[in-house]
Amino acid sequence: MSPLHYSPETTILGVSLLVFGYLLRVHKLTFLVAGFEDSDTVSKEDVAVATGNYLLGLGPVTIIFGYAMVRYHSGFGLFGPAFAALALLGVVWLVYRVHTDRRPEFAIPRSIWSETTNE
Repeated sequence: MSPLHYSPETTILGVSLLVFGYLLRVHKLTFLVAGFEDSDTVSKEDVAVATGNYLLGLGPVTIIFGYAMVRYHSGFGLFGPAFAALALLGVVWLVYRVHTDRRPEFAIPRSIWSETTNE
């Protein structure tokens, strides 16, 4: 039997993160975000877009981390702290951006058609 050249655990985790990111970004299923309520001051669209984008970025990084861990026979020791730091910085950026960024282009833009038909 030949050895695996990837980590099945991190591959499954990465694909799961991609699926959750897709559900948040495209379908706006914010019930997947722990602690978020519709009555919060942050809009549902902003949370869905920002969290979905973060998970869509973290999924492939997780898969690559697993591949590098197996490829270089390092276990968690060499790449683990770098991966953990990257994920933690991403969460800090996500929380900061969702709570402070109020630019109009951050939200999902309305279509030109809906603006012209409201006359």
